[in-house]
Amino acid sequence: MVFHHLQASFAGGEISPSLQARADAAAYSTWLKSAKNFYVHPQGGASNRPGTAFMGLAKNTGKPCRVVPFVLSEEESYVLELGEKYLRLYTSAGVVQNQDGTALELATPYAASAVQKLNYTQYGQKLFLAHPSYPPQVLSLQNGNVYPAGAPASLWTVSVGQYRAGS
Repeated sequence: MVFHHLQASFAGGEISPSLQARADAAAYSTWLKSAKNFYVHPQGGASNRPGTAFMGLAKNTGKPCRVVPFVLSEEESYVLELGEKYLRLYTSAGVVQNQDGTALELATPYAASAVQKLNYTQYGQKLFLAHPSYPPQVLSLQNGNVYPAGAPASLWTVSVGQYRAGS
């Protein structure tokens, strides 16, 4: 015989495996063992998490590439496509374009095999890229204005970063 249990609230969210057997806890009836691909609302309900949007194919589909987030503010964020010797920028509206309508591409020194091993960190409007075999690089936006549809191509630069060797 199959028993069905109606769970009226999921407000407790996903619970740690170490607490899953704690049926004596007051919040036990609001916990979830797993909430994969769900967003749990504070009011107790749950819904499917939003998906992603297909923005286009990578420049070189036969070679490895990587996507990296670059968030400047709540109104302005980018996804970077790093591939062999190039970097492309995407916004929620699609690929950032030059004035002639072609995709904006910035030159980078990284070979396709190095892209997956890149380390990165962001500080303000600069993204620092590091790899053991290459000099550090800095992606930067030249002024502090907000461009929800994507900053103009002339404002982006990738340059060799300044660093001081550790002791």
